[in-house]
Amino acid sequence: MKPVKIIGIGISPDDITKKQDKIIRDADFIIGGTKQLAFYKDLDVKKLKIKDNLSEVLDTILKNMDSNNIVVLASGDPLFFGIGTYLVKKIGKENVQIFPNISSIAKAFSKINESWHDAHLISLHGKRSNNISAVFSGKEKFGILTDKKKDPAWIAQKIIEKEESGFSMCVLERMETDEEKITWYDDLSKVAEKKFLHPNIVILKRKPLSPNSANIKQIHIGMEDHNFFYEKGLITKSEIRSIVLSKLNFVTDNHIFWDLGAGSGSVSIEASSTLTNGMIYAVEKNKNRVSLINKNISKFNVPNIKVINAQLPKALEKIPLPDRIFIGGGGKNLGKITEQAINKLAINGIIVINTVLIQSLESVFSIMENKGLNPHAISVQISKSKSMPHGNRFEALNSVWIIYGKKELSKNE
Repeated sequence: MKPVKIIGIGISPDDITKKQDKIIRDADFIIGGTKQLAFYKDLDVKKLKIKDNLSEVLDTILKNMDSNNIVVLASGDPLFFGIGTYLVKKIGKENVQIFPNISSIAKAFSKINESWHDAHLISLHGKRSNNISAVFSGKEKFGILTDKKKDPAWIAQKIIEKEESGFSMCVLERMETDEEKITWYDDLSKVAEKKFLHPNIVILKRKPLSPNSANIKQIHIGMEDHNFFYEKGLITKSEIRSIVLSKLNFVTDNHIFWDLGAGSGSVSIEASSTLTNGMIYAVEKNKNRVSLINKNISKFNVPNIKVINAQLPKALEKIPLPDRIFIGGGGKNLGKITEQAINKLAINGIIVINTVLIQSLESVFSIMENKGLNPHAISVQISKSKSMPHGNRFEALNSVWIIYGKKELSKNE
């Protein structure tokens, strides 16, 4: 069985290397899109056009690869949202050779002299498209492959519908052709009304916040409680919050974090200062507290917290699986919530739970042990100085137990 050679054409024929060109010209059978096949219309070999016919393409390859040198032409890099990934999966790595070329995203960022190693990449091509909701995750930079329906105007409209602001959009139309056009837009409402040449690429950049803005508050770990909107007594206290966040041990900035029984959202807000490229889900059943969480999000201008007004543990079924979990509230359902949360937690994920009840301490610790988390618990007693007529005294806050553990791969897995 001869390996199928998958060759990235790049953005234009000028990107094709001599080696790639020779492989193509030595082929018995060439498969590619209309544009790619047109580059080799002079070759008198069998050809198959790729359109909405991947099943036919696969069948053709399987029937002919024993006796033919098959070359599949792809635009850009075959493994970047391309047919290369599909064929590797379908016919096996051992039966494929990949010859990459520059991707359209790489070319687009080079056109504006911007790095793209820190960009979040999205493809809106057809059925294999990503979800545009990633734009609302708080990340700073995006490279987006569009199609004729999900074009720059469509993207701009989705951002406007979500009442998002603070993005600049660059639209790169028909790169490397005589019709190439590169335009920056600060007002997305203008993009939503325009028509664009295809193909095109969109680059989104979040505008830097003004440090002098009165509405922007600097976030740090262990902020004083009065910085937050909260119901009386229903906030994870400043010092406890600091310990909780240290036990959560965010080792990267892109964790998915669940804050269950979020209350005021103070833990979520402070976690956001570390999880700049992650996503935070704050779940709270009380509508009044949800309103307070949203006020805190606005106050601190945090874009990557999604607030969910729902009952636990039912709400856990519809949230992306977490790397870190904090449970600050759960009431009589704390045991069930803990068990289901651990089931959802990623391997090497960490869960931290606060409780002031002896019964809850025993229950949660036991559940963690049974789930193989090797839990630890600490008792925290905070006393804060308080002014008196002739001096100061210490006033004790309620004792809090903090239970935490890490979910590791079992020996049987």
